[in-house]
Amino acid sequence: MLMHSKRLWAAVLTVAVIAPLLLVGGCASRDTATYQSRVESPKTVFVRDVYTREVLWRYEVPVGYDLFVNLVREGEDETGISQIELLPATEVRWRLRRSGGWGTAVVDRGTYKLPGTPAITGFDRRPTPEFPPDYVPPDETFDATPWHIGAGGIQPAQQDRGAPREQR
Repeated sequence: MLMHSKRLWAAVLTVAVIAPLLLVGGCASRDTATYQSRVESPKTVFVRDVYTREVLWRYEVPVGYDLFVNLVREGEDETGISQIELLPATEVRWRLRRSGGWGTAVVDRGTYKLPGTPAITGFDRRPTPEFPPDYVPPDETFDATPWHIGAGGIQPAQQDRGAPREQR
């Protein structure tokens, strides 16, 4: 009986210690997202009013870039965490950087004031493929030599063997 009593007290003590930690963690909110725009999935990011479905803010992310979006609430600290979860976001902060990790520099940033109604982020996919703004298509006049893979390894195809490039 004494052993059963010790287990019960240990369980009660564990719940008493962990419950406040769970409650404090549940009150924090961080409304952030990173959207990656790629050749096969170019994106237009938006912030939409939850009730009216009206688009409040929109950003067309160029292919090859990542857009970081933060819905900022009143009372948010420098870490981006707000302890007042029930308040709607009052502004959108965003940063655009080239894809490739955290070492890449921010190329554009901004802030947009929201009306203070509940809002949510989302995205639309644009038609594909969409290439980066600095993409240079291959030259249409490029003459690639056809190759043959055979027992002797990789060799030029039979019709091209021995003929000078100018005569082809």
